Amino acid sequence: MEVFTPMLNQMALLLLFMLAGFVLCRMKLTPDNTAVVLSKLETYIFLPALNINNFMVHFTWENIASRWSSVVIGIVLMFAAVGLAYLLAPRFTKEPYAKRIYLYSFVIANIGYMGNAIIQGVYGDEMLFNYLIYTLPLVTFVYTMGVAWLKPGSSKLTFRTILSPMFISLVIGAALGLSGLRIPAFLSTTLSSAAACMSPCAMILTGFIIGTFDLKALLRNKKIYLATFVRLVVIPAIMTGIVKLFGCNDIIVLCTLCAYCMPMGLNSVIFPASYGGDTKLGAGMALISHVCSVITIPVMFMLFT
Repeated sequence: MEVFTPMLNQMALLLLFMLAGFVLCRMKLTPDNTAVVLSKLETYIFLPALNINNFMVHFTWENIASRWSSVVIGIVLMFAAVGLAYLLAPRFTKEPYAKRIYLYSFVIANIGYMGNAIIQGVYGDEMLFNYLIYTLPLVTFVYTMGVAWLKPGSSKLTFRTILSPMFISLVIGAALGLSGLRIPAFLSTTLSSAAACMSPCAMILTGFIIGTFDLKALLRNKKIYLATFVRLVVIPAIMTGIVKLFGCNDIIVLCTLCAYCMPMGLNSVIFPASYGGDTKLGAGMALISHVCSVITIPVMFMLFT
């Protein structure tokens, strides 16, 4: 219960922001392009500010020397997740593009918007840094192979996608941390203030995007419920079980659990929409998994940490 209660409180907080976005959308209290604006704010300001703010403080030679194993373990488990996804996805659909959406959703959870918020809200900034280091392979995967999977038509991989604001912000934060340079106080305050907006804005964005869809239509796909169970329970149990079996430390266990027990992310809606693809499957997954995660995440943390 020491873990369950604060985790449940954090999930309830995020759910309220999500509900606020949903209500704003359904009542048409904001312009139709609100989701686009919020997404750009997240992509170009809030999430990069969080990355820079955290990395410039914690990304030091001493910290990296003691955490290089996190990246290695993260890479190994990422490939394990990819293999597991290739086994599972064909059992949900034979349609090529839908299969790629299932592949993406089984490998990549909402590690950024929700994962960052939960780790920081419950465990603090130092644990957030451990989590950011651990998830570097997954973040790189999102903006390389992940984009290729979610683009309609050809799934050809292009390395242009690596040069995203999130990736660039990690490089800037890492450079500041390793060099020991100190930025002006006003700039540091600006970054901290922008970083604090990341979680509320992300959850409002989630609720707003879900609010744009016909809920009854999204809820009719029975396979989404099974996929949600796989995403929220089966995959994190397998991944966390692996690191526990090999005797990894508590930080690795915590980072693994958080990286793989989050709900299905919004990229399965945002990327297809950007390229003119069908967003209904991704939206259904996002809706069901985010609602269910309010209970499953606290329970999984109580069981495995």
